[in-house]
Amino acid sequence: MLFRDIMKPVVAHSVDIYLPITCHWIYCQLLNVKRFETVVVARQKQNLDLFPLSNVYSLEDFSEIGEFVQKVRRKLRNSHYPFWEKVLRKRNAKLLHSHFGNRGYHNLGLAKRLKIPHIASFYGFDLNMLPQRDPVWKERYQTLFNECDLFLVEGNHAKKYLVDMGCSEEKIVVQHLGVNLEDIEFVPRETNGTGTINILVAGSFREKKGIPFALEAFGLMREKHKNLRMVLIGDSSGIPREEAEKKKISEVIKRRGLNDSIKMLGFVPYSELMAEASRCHIFLSPSIQASDGDTEGGAPVTILEMSASGMPVLSTFHCDIPGTVLNGKSGFLVPEKDVGALAEKLDYLISNPKIWIEFGKSGRDHTARNYNSKIQAKKLEAIYDKLLSRFSSGLQSNLL
Repeated sequence: MLFRDIMKPVVAHSVDIYLPITCHWIYCQLLNVKRFETVVVARQKQNLDLFPLSNVYSLEDFSEIGEFVQKVRRKLRNSHYPFWEKVLRKRNAKLLHSHFGNRGYHNLGLAKRLKIPHIASFYGFDLNMLPQRDPVWKERYQTLFNECDLFLVEGNHAKKYLVDMGCSEEKIVVQHLGVNLEDIEFVPRETNGTGTINILVAGSFREKKGIPFALEAFGLMREKHKNLRMVLIGDSSGIPREEAEKKKISEVIKRRGLNDSIKMLGFVPYSELMAEASRCHIFLSPSIQASDGDTEGGAPVTILEMSASGMPVLSTFHCDIPGTVLNGKSGFLVPEKDVGALAEKLDYLISNPKIWIEFGKSGRDHTARNYNSKIQAKKLEAIYDKLLSRFSSGLQSNLL
């Protein structure tokens, strides 16, 4: 290890699981911050082959007895695992960054014991669904808002939601997520020799993704345009609410008779997602507010990825999606749950392939200007710098 690397300040990142296959967007954040050394503490490790990173610590580093002891001691020490504190003291962590609001709450005791500044990022289910489903989180969030130093959100919609819940506006910073543009080839979309037009839908089988509405609109257009095919990437993780959504998706496919026109791939690694995307022409991502309160919070990162690849996007006026899709320039936005509006705009895109390249260029340019992971990482580093400077000066109010 080089001397300059030893001198980098250590930022500890806390996640529940490192990392689900759909969390490439968290990996981008961890990978692109260069002026700080990254240490991750988690309950569980997954997919290290897909998301290789040094310095990831979890309960799996213990024997079964040691893991049991950590779980018992966790209940006695403000919800964090004691070994996290030991690891972060040993690594001389200077700042704690909790990913998701509920993780931030559980880490309040950890930040206090370490006496380091604490940032919490809100992303989606933690904004809406959690406090609606379990009112105890409304109380817990008030504690979090008072004791955590800074909050990061993806856009102004998410910022307003935190303010409405009682968070001081001075503690909130809009920090866009980003995509690695050098990993995403720009492919001008054109009709291929077969005349087939491929529609891509990609997302976990959660109600907020609006996949049944995408299928209904596709079904309507399939009756008119026989050359349509869909690639559906995603699945249920096995939890009840996702299994229920999977059943809805299957029912729409069966009722509309779409089995022969849809290729269902389940969850795939990021590289396979982008390979499939390069063969598709239109990205359909009609997010909604779910019945349990779940929302995108900000916007699906897949929208950024598909825009960067040159694909026109059809989505909804939902959360911070209007900041990622230039309505009428890089794609179209319609009201949530409006199958008729989805079908109308899908029909327009299918019938006017000459605009695909123009929309694709606009999407790539917009993503490069506002959601470049390298630029966003530098902004995140500046946030870390400012918070550490203020904290070391003893100024722990109006931090930014």
